[in-house]
Amino acid sequence: MAHGPRYHVPYRRRREGRTDYRRRLALLSSRMTRAVVRRSGRHITVQFV
Repeated sequence: MAHGPRYHVPYRRRREGRTDYRRRLALLSSRMTRAVVRRSGRHITVQFV
C-alpha cells in the first residue's frame, strides 16, 4: 500500500522563481506598509496596506 506522495512539488510561483515565500512571510509579519498593485485591462490601482 502506498502512503503519501513520493516527492513534493513546490508551489507554481516558487517553481517559476516569482515568489520567495520565506521573504514574503518576513515582510508580512514585519507590519511594514507595502504597496499592492492590481492591474486590470484598462486600469492600474496601487493600494498601500
